[in-house]
Amino acid sequence: MGTVNFAGDIGKMIAPLMAIAVAIPFGWRAALWVTGVVSLAFMLVTVMARRNIDIGRPAQEVSTAATPGGGSVQMGGFIILSGVGFLDSATRGAALAFLPFVMAAKDMTTAQVTVMLFFLFTGGALGKFVVGWLGDRFDAVSLIWATKGMTALLLILALTAPPLGMVPLMIILGVGLNGTSSALYATVADFVPPHRRARLYGVFYTTNEAGTMLAPILYGLVADFYSLSTAMVVMGLATGAILPASLALRTHLSHAKSAERSWS
Repeated sequence: MGTVNFAGDIGKMIAPLMAIAVAIPFGWRAALWVTGVVSLAFMLVTVMARRNIDIGRPAQEVSTAATPGGGSVQMGGFIILSGVGFLDSATRGAALAFLPFVMAAKDMTTAQVTVMLFFLFTGGALGKFVVGWLGDRFDAVSLIWATKGMTALLLILALTAPPLGMVPLMIILGVGLNGTSSALYATVADFVPPHRRARLYGVFYTTNEAGTMLAPILYGLVADFYSLSTAMVVMGLATGAILPASLALRTHLSHAKSAERSWS
């Protein structure tokens, strides 16, 4: 899961650079045309290659008897995990929206802000891969505490960090912002048997996207009524709320592991 997330972030980093390379000499319309043509070409390649890829059997053909826990969804654990995912995505969406304003308040130029965001996205890509790798060695709750505890601290520290200090801060903050998602996505499979994963992964992703959508609006209201600094502090405190919330996952994960051992 971490490798898939990492690959997606690599695409997010490379695609804008390619679009800029086309847009500067030829204009934004040409960039859109190139994007469309490349997308169509990629679609055709995947259609031709589909016979060589095992996409699995239809859901109705998967035997529920061959899944831990009798093939039932551990809904309590899934709901808590979705709540943690909502808060995680809310932090990520709000941070990406407000950090450029924090840097602008430090009198950083547009070019400098752009470079800092590149460092942030680079750290995010590394975070997804590293946390995915660590997921084979540590439990999900420990990884959530490590990444989101670090994120909460760095969001508040970004208010006082000097412009030069923002370089390492952005890289490390990117790891914390994006790394948690690898642990969360992988944990869905602990609570949901294979024949239900397609639907409930959709529910999980929708819950996460709701956090991404709502957070900039809510924190924007805080910034309008109070200040940008207040919004960042509130964001850090709300991120810290993920830590106690994630502790509720331990019991459900323990039950999931027990069910898997009894099945095997």
